Amino acid sequence: MGLILRYPPQTRSNQTMNKIGIGVIGCGTVGSGLIRNLPKANALIGERLGVQLEIKSIAVRNSAKNRDNLPVAPLEDWKKVISDPAVQIVVELVGGTQDAFLIAEATLKAKKPLVTANKALLAERGQELFPLAQKSATPIYFEASVAGGIPVLKGLREGLVANQLLGLHGIINGTS
Repeated sequence: MGLILRYPPQTRSNQTMNKIGIGVIGCGTVGSGLIRNLPKANALIGERLGVQLEIKSIAVRNSAKNRDNLPVAPLEDWKKVISDPAVQIVVELVGGTQDAFLIAEATLKAKKPLVTANKALLAERGQELFPLAQKSATPIYFEASVAGGIPVLKGLREGLVANQLLGLHGIINGTS
């Protein structure tokens, strides 16, 4: 399942727009920023892609912690987010590598696309995750973890499709 960018953008009404259920695991700085900003970005996403992203489930470490303005009640069990049939895409934002790997692995085994901004996870466990993604025919989206979120990977992947690149090695970092 991939999102297709339509050009020129097509405007659609909210009634006819496809809705994609999002599960967010992790509600720290990045997760809460996503939850806060997604409603603002949804109009533009809808205009450009013809879809609306809806947060259907959220998992946090401590559900008793006061979190204002969450669109759904938070859960402490991230497995429930992945198994929720309303969740079509899982966004992993927990940080670290141990729990993040378990979440990523379970997401891919459930054949749900995974979105992560976790550089450490990809560096340490990518050699396990990418074959699993390929085997399950499930994408991993990680552009936000590279070059400070500058969209360089999509340009390389899609813009050079007619070229015969055998590999590309380098450090693409947004902080140096």
